Amino acid sequence: MTRALHLLCLGGLLLLQALFSAPAAEPVGRPFVTRVGDTLREGDREFRFVSFNLPGLHINENPVWHRITPWEQEDGVRSIAQMGGRVVRIYTLSISGGRRNAAGPSHVKAPGLYDEELLRDFDSLVALCGKHGVRLIIPFIDEWEWWGGIGEFAQLHGRTKKEFYSDPELQRSFRDLVRTLVTRVNTVTGVAYCDDPTILAWESGNELRDDPEEWVCALAAYVKQLAPRQLFQDGHCGPREKVVADANVDLLTNHYYREGDYAAWARRDRELTRGRKPFYVGEYDPRRGEGLVEEVLRNGSAGILTWSLRGHAKEGGFFHHSDPLFYHWPLRPLTR
Repeated sequence: MTRALHLLCLGGLLLLQALFSAPAAEPVGRPFVTRVGDTLREGDREFRFVSFNLPGLHINENPVWHRITPWEQEDGVRSIAQMGGRVVRIYTLSISGGRRNAAGPSHVKAPGLYDEELLRDFDSLVALCGKHGVRLIIPFIDEWEWWGGIGEFAQLHGRTKKEFYSDPELQRSFRDLVRTLVTRVNTVTGVAYCDDPTILAWESGNELRDDPEEWVCALAAYVKQLAPRQLFQDGHCGPREKVVADANVDLLTNHYYREGDYAAWARRDRELTRGRKPFYVGEYDPRRGEGLVEEVLRNGSAGILTWSLRGHAKEGGFFHHSDPLFYHWPLRPLTR
């Protein structure tokens, strides 16, 4: 499939969603999305989605690192809603010391110290998604150093990246971060995050590589204590047996970037979770996505999210990114 045909297929699916999905609604009265067997349900209907990752909805790294403006934020959410995207996945919380946020504000400033202004921007994002009928997937922490990840979090405590999963002090501090976000009361809506059906899932992290299965299961149990009506997603790339079997884990995912048969990989991952847990494709390189969307629709996966969408700049034009994998709305092809 050529890049143009892939774009046409993706655009057609988004148009169908826009035509036939339920109209946008306020958070109050909306049902929580639940897991039933290996499917997601919204009330008595199966919940499936085709949409985008839009990394910078809570803080913007383009063209330089800056606090997102209300105009930029609403433009991004409205873009997802206009194309019929029922779900959007953002990027992780930023942590002081990251590569791109080295000279700017970060959500995590120091151990137990969080940027209230940036958290209020998060409040606005959750409120806007509720207003426009878009569900949120929120990953807690990153494997990588772009916005600060587990390595930078460990450095704030005088530890190394290798110690993140085993050091008790690091894990106490990480759970404080999780609790602070999950139980936060939104300053816009007055609703605690854990009580808001706008939040589809809490994800353990982005593309975690060395996370022990026991750590994921323990984190899932902790998040479920804080937010029993919301879903917990494993942020490891690919299903693992102990995690799939854990009752507190609701959603599995994988990201496809290297060369290979993405449709075959999606089929394999779905078979590992079939009859047990919902699975969706969380990110993929659309230049190599031949047959992938069709396979996801055919095999009963919960959804697929393309990497990535970038929004309009208020001054005119669009935001761009250093990697070539971004789209703009109205849909236009990858830039290179």
